[in-house]
Amino acid sequence: MTNTSTTAALTNAKTRGGLTHPTVGIFNLFKHAERLFVDYADWNTVYWDTIDGVLDTYTLTFPCSEHREEVIAQLLHYYVSMRMRQHSQHVNGALKKQSQEKKKLAKLCSS
Repeated sequence: MTNTSTTAALTNAKTRGGLTHPTVGIFNLFKHAERLFVDYADWNTVYWDTIDGVLDTYTLTFPCSEHREEVIAQLLHYYVSMRMRQHSQHVNGALKKQSQEKKKLAKLCSS
């Protein structure tokens, strides 16, 4: 079964049956979550602020009302956790690089 929407064209072209793609509504949910994550990325409460912001400001029409809350909660948890991990790796990598450069400069300056 293939999806013919333009948002799924690349996935359908490259998939061998293992890749899946979200519906437009879920994709827009992630876009909204990403915007909020970027706003709160350097805060200590980034996880809760992002999740609360999405739940307060975004209305998602989900096909199955019985599983709506559970699925959206799992998706948001996974997405925000993944982004926090990526952000911390990026920040830690930049700090490590900065520390290495300071050590090099310290070696050059000491006599």
